[in-house]
Amino acid sequence: MKKYLASLAVAALAIALAAVSWKVHEGGEAPATPALAIGAPAPGFELADLAGKTYSLAHYRGKVVLLNFWATWCPACREELPDLNKIAAGMKGRDFVLLAPSVDEDGRRALMPFLARTEVDYPVLLCDAKTASAYQIYGLPASFLIAPDGRLVQSYLGPLAPEQVENDILKELPRRNS
Repeated sequence: MKKYLASLAVAALAIALAAVSWKVHEGGEAPATPALAIGAPAPGFELADLAGKTYSLAHYRGKVVLLNFWATWCPACREELPDLNKIAAGMKGRDFVLLAPSVDEDGRRALMPFLARTEVDYPVLLCDAKTASAYQIYGLPASFLIAPDGRLVQSYLGPLAPEQVENDILKELPRRNS
């Protein structure tokens, strides 16, 4: 009985998060959630990719970081993957990195078959509860733009508008001396 109730609770949470992402995707408003303070230091993290390589926010100091929280079961997350690939490709060679922590409960089991049939041109990470909580992930997709000095400069709930995100990234890229 406990296992049934736990499964029911997990299913209800998945449906609620999918509904939030779908509503935002369809132009509706996301529910109010407390926002991380723009201008404050972005929460640090250490997350592994599927091969076990560890990624830490501190490692990317001096670069602009786009952090995109997503899940394989989220329709809006899957729909924005081509736009994220374009953003990553368009920023190659610049002081920029796109990291994608997945909040899939089944972790590798969910990600491996999905990534085998889906092109993703940036690191996909296994998100932990501590990081999801630090970034206040209550709906998906949720993305955060982090300046080279580690400050949070923008947050986005729902599918990204690629042109807007690219402009936001360009504004934060370090200026080069000519």
